[in-house]
Amino acid sequence: MEIKLQSPKISMHLTRDMAFIEIIDSQSSTTFVKVKLDPNYFLSMLSGLSYTECEATVYDLDRIGKTMQHKVFEFEIKRTDKQSDLELDCVEFLFENGMYEWLPDHYYNSQNTFFEKDGRKYARTTIRRWV
Repeated sequence: MEIKLQSPKISMHLTRDMAFIEIIDSQSSTTFVKVKLDPNYFLSMLSGLSYTECEATVYDLDRIGKTMQHKVFEFEIKRTDKQSDLELDCVEFLFENGMYEWLPDHYYNSQNTFFEKDGRKYARTTIRRWV
């Protein structure tokens, strides 16, 4: 199978001990390949050596070529405001409302995360999906 990316990006970061290369699909805002090379293999690759050994990890191939949608999501806090309880409350609320394809960020440390509405405690986070 061949997938042609519309506007891919590549990033490289060098340290004394390692070289890192990432390939990003801009359309889905997804880093889907991360490559790690030690300095000797990195120099071999730069000198033109083919099939240089590396460590590579592939992520989220099901998102490639799709568009990421995101929005602010508010949900009632049913348990406590501890991180693990907030994650459960958020996921349960998403599922109860048939929003199975949405993934929450689970970041609850911003200034506007917590609020009250009608005497009940609520939290907000960002949810994302790829279509």
